[in-house]
Amino acid sequence: MAKHEELEPLMTCSAVAKAAGVGRETIRRMADAGKIPYSRPTGGHRRYLLSQVHAALTKPVTDAEERCYRMAREARKIEAEMAAAERRKRKS
Repeated sequence: MAKHEELEPLMTCSAVAKAAGVGRETIRRMADAGKIPYSRPTGGHRRYLLSQVHAALTKPVTDAEERCYRMAREARKIEAEMAAAERRKRKS
């Protein structure tokens, strides 16, 4: 463990998400994908170092990852449009 990590407190998912300006699910998904290291102290909940979260969030993404993110955004947009159409259909 690096010296600065010894002095840096472990933070909850909510705390690092708020500090980094992203959602908790973003932190959890990145941790599950192995992009953000975490530890599980005695209580069993994940704890993160803010510096490691920032490093993961500022790391450049590959072209393949960018395509995947773009496709996921498009899929969410289409799902939202379909749900809105379905709600309009039910109202009429």
